[in-house]
Amino acid sequence: MFFKNNRLVRVSFPERFLKYFSKPLLARVLGSVGSAEVSKLSRKITSGVKIEDYSMMPRREHFIEVMGRPSAIKNLPSGNLLTYVYTAGGSSEKENANLTLHLLFHNGDGHLIRAEGIIRGFSIRFNIFSKDSSSN
Repeated sequence: MFFKNNRLVRVSFPERFLKYFSKPLLARVLGSVGSAEVSKLSRKITSGVKIEDYSMMPRREHFIEVMGRPSAIKNLPSGNLLTYVYTAGGSSEKENANLTLHLLFHNGDGHLIRAEGIIRGFSIRFNIFSKDSSSN
């Protein structure tokens, strides 16, 4: 993640993230921000992504393989929550930012159903659901 004047200007992903998350799928998830609900007051962006073939979604073990051991793991009634905490380097010490990433996986099949990143007090959430479900 790259910031300029306290604004996110670019997001880049290491090639290893594409092992289980195809470029078209990643583009679709990130592109859903264009139709997202934005709340400036609560500093949240929430987007929903409908996936026709849910088997395309990476599973819990895929994320652990690519991202390493999470900072925390919680078993919730809604699913299995992995939390990662990173320091994203900017072009200066002032532009460094902590990133907290919460990934929620379906209890049954282990597929990703929600991803939420919190950076500089701003939350970006992607709810992912199949065309057969109403929401998660």
